[in-house]
Parts: sequence; C-alpha cells; structure tokens
Amino acid sequence: MELHPAKRQKTSKWKEIDILKTPSFAVPSFDDFGRATARVAKRVMLDLNDPHLLVDVHQPNQTDRQLRLGGSFKRGGSGNVSKSLSQRFNIFNDEAYDALKENHQNKVRALIGSITVEHSMPALKLQWPYYRVKLYTKEARSYHRPSLKFGKFMNHVIYFSKPAQRKRKHMKGLSTQEIFKESKDLSLADNSTAMLLEYSEEHPTVLSNFGMGNRIINYYRRKDADDTTRPKNEIGETSVLMPEDRSPFAQFGTVEPRETVPTLHNAMFRAPVFKQEPKNTVIRNTTGVNGTSWHIRNIDNIYAVGQQLPSMEIPGP
Repeated sequence: MELHPAKRQKTSKWKEIDILKTPSFAVPSFDDFGRATARVAKRVMLDLNDPHLLVDVHQPNQTDRQLRLGGSFKRGGSGNVSKSLSQRFNIFNDEAYDALKENHQNKVRALIGSITVEHSMPALKLQWPYYRVKLYTKEARSYHRPSLKFGKFMNHVIYFSKPAQRKRKHMKGLSTQEIFKESKDLSLADNSTAMLLEYSEEHPTVLSNFGMGNRIINYYRRKDADDTTRPKNEIGETSVLMPEDRSPFAQFGTVEPRETVPTLHNAMFRAPVFKQEPKNTVIRNTTGVNGTSWHIRNIDNIYAVGQQLPSMEIPGP
C-alpha cells in the first residue's frame, strides 16, 4: 500500500498594482460649480393637470402707464432756447390749472375696483372637507348642489331643534373673521338674518364656495347733477352713479336714470338680483359632528340672481 503525501494548498499572492496604469473615469470639474450642477441636475417636470397637485400661477403685475390729465404737455423740439427754458423752469403749472377748467363729462369713474369683500375664517384657511384638491365623480356631479336624501329618515321620528340665540351687542365691533370663526357659525342654525339666492342660469360660470363672502350693492343713477336723491334699501349699501358713469354691467346691462338695481358683487363676478316673495315656512337641514339636526326658521329675503358678468379670467373645464 502506497501512501502519497498530501498536496500543499497554493497560497494566493497579492499582485502589485501599477498606479500609473489605473483606468481613469470622466469626472466633471467643479471649478465652475454652476455649470457642473446644470449638467448633472435633473429637470423636474410638473404636470399642471395632476389632480394631486395644487399649483397657483402668479402673473406679473402689469402697471399701465397713467395718462396725464388735461392737454398734452409736450415740449417743442424746434431749437427755441427761450421757450425750452420757460417750460423747464415753469414752477407755477399753469397748464395743469387750465386743465381743471375743461369739461370732463366724457371721463368715466371706475367704481368697481374700490369694493372689497371679506371672507369667513374657514374660507381663508381652505378648511377640509369644504375645500378639496380632488373631487370624486359623485361629488363632482352634485358640486354646489348636494342632494338631500330622505330615505334614511323614512319611518323615523324627526325632532326639530331650537335655533341658537345670537345677540347683536355681542357681535358689535367684531370683524368678519371673528364673527364667522368656525363652520358651525355658518350653519344658519341660529336666529340671524338669512338671504337665499337662486341662480337663474342652469350652469353658472363661477360660484362662491363655502364661507366666501358677497356684498349687495344697490346702484342708483342720478338723473342730472342737481339730483341729490340717495335711496336706502333694507339690504345692501347704496352706490350712486353719475349720468356720465358707465354701467357696472358693461355692455350686458344698463342702469337707467332714477333706477336702483341691486347687484350681487364679489371678486369673481357681479350679477343683478331680483327680490322674490318668500314662502310661509322653510325647513333647514344641518349635518354636523353630532349627526343630522333639523331646524325651522324664517327666511325673509329670497332673491333670484340674473346673468353673471365675470370680473376675472375663467379657466377652462
């Protein structure tokens, strides 16, 4: 029997690496940091139609060049030195005083831009669930027109709750945000004065969302300069138009002399409103944290809203 000696295992030897022969990789130079960043950075693409994004595009304010009142204040360029000096050092502004003597009946006052509208606190905070980025199909179909379902109340006894009492002396001196601080302050489940608006258009161009404010402006046009009448309506504030003032409805409607046109006004649109005869009783249904509650209250003011005149650019569907 022959015994063979065991073979010795080969030990691995490290090979010396030649540093001069090491392959090199293209590495951007950071001497010009801005240029190097532009090469390696990726461009972020935002889809403006993404329903999960809320993108607000701010347009730059374009300041229109204001025209000087009166005549044209042009300096002659004929080389008359004495005339140029007299116009340059004329500190009395005689031409401006002469412009005051001109007839300005053709100039129109712009009264629309001076009206401000205040909103409630839930609207300023875009409070959920009244303000959502994405609407489901069922909610989009009944947008601004939520359906009232009586099926779940069939064969059930309904108890009407007593409206809450709010005194005017407690709200005196408070701002709109303090009066309507929470969503329950906008539920009409109190003794406050309410005004219902019914739009005559089947599909209005724009509508105010929950908690947004509106103002009722009663436009009255004077017959002539001697007319000092200022009518005061029960609802809204009066805005007097001179005979030469343009109509607040542009070319879509007019305000005749000695005529008062109540107008629903906000930052999105303005539309004339017409008072309707209210019914005897109106039942109000409110859904809150503690469930559905029913209230019976008086609605003294019901108005029908006419055609809207947009005051802003309306985005496409």
